[in-house]
Amino acid sequence: MVRKVKTESDENKTVGEILKDARLAAKLSVEKVSDKTRIGADYLIAIEAGDFNALPGQVYASGFVRTYAKFLGLDAGEIYDKFRDEVAGNRHRVKLAIMEPEREGGVPHRKEILIAIGALIFIYALWNIFSSSGNETRNEKAPETVAMETINATVAEQKAAAAAPAAKSEAKKDTPAVASSAPSASSEKKAAPKEESEMVEQVDLSRSYGANDGETRVVLVANSEVWLQITDDDKVIFSKVLAKGDKYNVPDYEYDLTLRAGNAASIDVYVDGNKLSPLGKRGTIARDISIDADSLLSRY
Repeated sequence: MVRKVKTESDENKTVGEILKDARLAAKLSVEKVSDKTRIGADYLIAIEAGDFNALPGQVYASGFVRTYAKFLGLDAGEIYDKFRDEVAGNRHRVKLAIMEPEREGGVPHRKEILIAIGALIFIYALWNIFSSSGNETRNEKAPETVAMETINATVAEQKAAAAAPAAKSEAKKDTPAVASSAPSASSEKKAAPKEESEMVEQVDLSRSYGANDGETRVVLVANSEVWLQITDDDKVIFSKVLAKGDKYNVPDYEYDLTLRAGNAASIDVYVDGNKLSPLGKRGTIARDISIDADSLLSRY
């Protein structure tokens, strides 16, 4: 049975105080509520303390509050409205606290700006002069140095030409042994593409969205490219084109989540690990289908 919040005492309380008082009146511990609602104990403590910044985002925070209120027998709608007002009030106070102070000293004079620009131009000109002179000094060589380098290069070429016949004869003697003991380079090149293809095939490019804590009964998997949209009370919380293999983990603690898909047969639905029948025929559009676990099981 749903209990109304609008009492004279509750109106002056925060959402966290109302939920905490209801939990204590029911003689329930935070751990017991966490076990029943599958909401983390840390999140329940943060809600009762009014520390909404510790909750994982606006959508998930609202789901926690509504689930907590419904579990305690309170009016989830009124609790959610009160929670939304409190969050809006907190945001307003934060904006007032971070107002930037006025600048002191005013805008720089035009004369100061021109002096600064002139100084930058002067420094840039000096840098260009010194860098260009340094490059010229490094590139210029004395005629004697050029002549010596030419002579040394000529001598090195003559020595290499004289040593080439001897090196070729030695290489011919050693070639049979090397060929019999070492594999050919062509066989190594043929093996390389196969190893690369095997590595590419092992990479999993699928993406996962939605609940990321592993606590989910319903999983939606795309068996081909498809547009998927998830709404909560007509508010869009997810909308994306999924590639084949992408999945959306439906949060267990949300209520009134509905699904829309561009191709009903392109979405595979799993509840508690069991695959259900398709949402519709291929080519048909899935519209406003409830994706609560119990609703899906009763549907099929």
